[in-house]
Amino acid sequence: MIQRKINIYLNGAYICSTMQYKTCKAALNAIRNRGFIEYAGANWLKTRVLDKIVIKDSDKLKARFI
Repeated sequence: MIQRKINIYLNGAYICSTMQYKTCKAALNAIRNRGFIEYAGANWLKTRVLDKIVIKDSDKLKARFI
């Protein structure tokens, strides 16, 4: 299986990639399995594009995702 790198950004600032942290790899699995990621019961991301995740303040994720 080829692992793709997803860069994750919070408010325009680079946070991590799927290759760096286990929680980021969990993001990759969630996108692969469901097409979106759930966090705290809310769907804060719905995308099929596996290259870049952009998280806004309104998503109330902050750095907890790391």
